[in-house]
Amino acid sequence: MISREKMIALYSAMVKYRLLAAETQNRLTPPWQLTPGLEATVAGVTADLRRDDSFFSTESRLASALIPRANWPRANGKGLTGAALKAHAGKGRTSAATLEKQFASTVKSAEALKTAKRDGVALVFCETRFRADFWRRQLQSASRGNLPLVLVRLAQDSRRAHVTPAAFVFGVPRIAVDASDVRAVYRVASEAIARARHRRGPTLIECLQIAHPADDPSAGPIPAFEAVLRQKRLLNAALKQKVETAVRRQVNKALRQLGI
Repeated sequence: MISREKMIALYSAMVKYRLLAAETQNRLTPPWQLTPGLEATVAGVTADLRRDDSFFSTESRLASALIPRANWPRANGKGLTGAALKAHAGKGRTSAATLEKQFASTVKSAEALKTAKRDGVALVFCETRFRADFWRRQLQSASRGNLPLVLVRLAQDSRRAHVTPAAFVFGVPRIAVDASDVRAVYRVASEAIARARHRRGPTLIECLQIAHPADDPSAGPIPAFEAVLRQKRLLNAALKQKVETAVRRQVNKALRQLGI
């Protein structure tokens, strides 16, 4: 059972992601831009992360803005400032080699967390496909080391009902979930993060991007979740306006601090 407070927090995070995506679309280079449509996925997987956890996204660097209690202008503790963003201007997408290096570094941070005997976790959010041999080595390393690591990977839903997906990938438990269903994503991510905090090893979450009818007004993650909240009598016009106003204030303040 997801509490009322957590449901509203998830909704707020989704609205925040959508607004960040819209406000930064034409202001930032690709490595910092958010991908529209991932509101449910990013909100769900980051909801139970803490300030001292490690977080890395292969594409949407600003996804760390969704981590509760985090100071966004210094997201991930790396001094995210306007100067840092401008330094990336014109560089386009990050190279595959650099992404692999950053991915491996996050896996190393999971090793450090385990060695330090802390309950922190490392989470990697993968919008980009890595080379097969690199992916295999990283997952095998995480499995052998029983690391406090959560891997989140976007995947297309093949709809091949006759194919049973593997329960493990290179020794790491695999769980598939609908990327547009924030409650489903949150439940899976919350369990995986708790599992990592209790030093029970890594988990791979595959968020399946399922195609919905283009003419379905409830197909988007936010409208679909709003319908659920209204059905549960957790959302009305006044609360919706309150959430949107609060989120816009947060985003505008952060954008001013970043100088963008």
